[in-house]
Amino acid sequence: MTTIGEEKRHNLRVAGRSRAGSIHLINNLGLPMPKLVDVTVPTGRACGLAAPAGAQANRTH
Repeated sequence: MTTIGEEKRHNLRVAGRSRAGSIHLINNLGLPMPKLVDVTVPTGRACGLAAPAGAQANRTH
């Protein structure tokens, strides 16, 4: 695991680029979407606290 600061300094895809430049580069690499992105992004947004297995997300209608 790395910090955002480390990535900005050492990751060649973002180091020395603007946010827009990094986004443009990543979007044009032709890479497939990560397999577990639907799980990892919400977990990261919840500060790493994953819901217990089988639990449903709290939804508002």
